[in-house]
Amino acid sequence: MLDLVIVDGRARGIIVRNLVTGAIERYAAHAVVIATGGYANVFFLSTNAMASNGSAAWQCYKKGAYFANPCMAQIHPTCIPRSRRVPVETDADVRVAP
Repeated sequence: MLDLVIVDGRARGIIVRNLVTGAIERYAAHAVVIATGGYANVFFLSTNAMASNGSAAWQCYKKGAYFANPCMAQIHPTCIPRSRRVPVETDADVRVAP
């Protein structure tokens, strides 16, 4: 996302770069939902996509959107080094063999 389009104080669209062609595209809408996948790549280890760096959330915040609970970031146990993992009953990759 390159920019959030604001009309009369409301989010009404986005401007993006097409990751395949490189073309700049615009999309208008009655409402905008930003579902960018979070910002866990600000940490050293993450299972998120490389583009999930928080830039879209920051752009929306700068334009006036509310931003709640920035400390909540979900980290999957498989990105924790094996020597530091705590066995979790529900995660097959992390379970300790009997």
